[in-house]
Amino acid sequence: MAVIIVALWTGNRRWLEVAYFWGIGGTLQAIITPNLRYGFPDLRFISFFVAHSGIIIGIVFLMLIYGFRRAQPAFCAHLLGRKFISLSHSRSIC
Repeated sequence: MAVIIVALWTGNRRWLEVAYFWGIGGTLQAIITPNLRYGFPDLRFISFFVAHSGIIIGIVFLMLIYGFRRAQPAFCAHLLGRKFISLSHSRSIC
């Protein structure tokens, strides 16, 4: 959520690219397949969907209003960044 807030606040293209890949991938999955203990009238249920929908709305807002589009090299940079993050968090078995 912090990434989309920074992207909206600054209007920086790099933050939009990070928000695009992390937000669209993770947030859409969370909205489509939520795993919540509480049903509709509960405040936690409502806040979950409001927060996750806000991320998608923020990304769409940046893309429509400011005319941002995903650049092709951004996808490759995103994959390399994710690979670096996953390798830096992996533990050695030995």
